[in-house]
Amino acid sequence: MNWMQKDVQTSAQMEIAWQCAPVLTGVKPSNILTLKNVSEKEVAESLKEMGISYSMLCDGGVRKVWLIYREEEILEILGKKNTANFLIHLVIGDLSFHRCFRS
Repeated sequence: MNWMQKDVQTSAQMEIAWQCAPVLTGVKPSNILTLKNVSEKEVAESLKEMGISYSMLCDGGVRKVWLIYREEEILEILGKKNTANFLIHLVIGDLSFHRCFRS
């Protein structure tokens, strides 16, 4: 790896650290990460030793968007009844299931 490649990788790591500090420090279970000119490999290498998972949400060519998360914390949150009820209400809203399919 030459000095320019190392500098670009360090820059990507700094950007990940800056945008995802709340997840990296355990304050938040997840975060959205938006990076320009950074490959998935660079993101994976930066996060692999920290116990942080990721999923690419959008690949706009130059700019990419990832969901960065602590999987165990997310599963714990999603397993709570009040969280499930909130998500159901959020998705369904005030419409009943049957009203959605009436002709």
